[in-house]
Amino acid sequence: MCGVDLRRVYEVMHGDFPFDFSLFAMTLRAQVTGMRKGKTMGFWNFWKGGDETPEAEALEKEVQDLGLNTAGLNIAVDGDVVKVSGEAVDQETKEKVIMAVGNAKGVAAVEDTVTGADPVFHEVAKGDTLWKIAEKTLGNGARYTEIFEANRPMLSDPDKIYPGQRLRIPQDGSTTA
Repeated sequence: MCGVDLRRVYEVMHGDFPFDFSLFAMTLRAQVTGMRKGKTMGFWNFWKGGDETPEAEALEKEVQDLGLNTAGLNIAVDGDVVKVSGEAVDQETKEKVIMAVGNAKGVAAVEDTVTGADPVFHEVAKGDTLWKIAEKTLGNGARYTEIFEANRPMLSDPDKIYPGQRLRIPQDGSTTA
């Protein structure tokens, strides 16, 4: 890839080497390739949460069981990376589908080439509550209900979030992005 030493790039950015350098390298290569082709692409890391990667059909069923409209979207699995492509019915659906497949056990990352803006996600850390996340990302803890609503139906209770989980952060003060 144009003679760039990816390990050095990561070292400069982060000050050390990651446990799994290959994921960083794959992310950077995918983004550069997408830029060369004039496409935008997101690559979202998730907490894997299991050894067995689900089949694409199982992920599609899970997304549809959540009541999300997958018309126009294609979900494929390559190793522990899920690739979502196509055109979503709207930005909110795009973001929720990425979250739903990304938070599935056995999925380490989601590669997103769906049309639309890049979503804003927050990775839940130990000790996080929706209130703390709302303070950090939206500037006001009382707005935690917006984050909860933006993550329905994946979240059924605002008190049931766990470290490593990704949450969708609504933009422009609304539950739809």
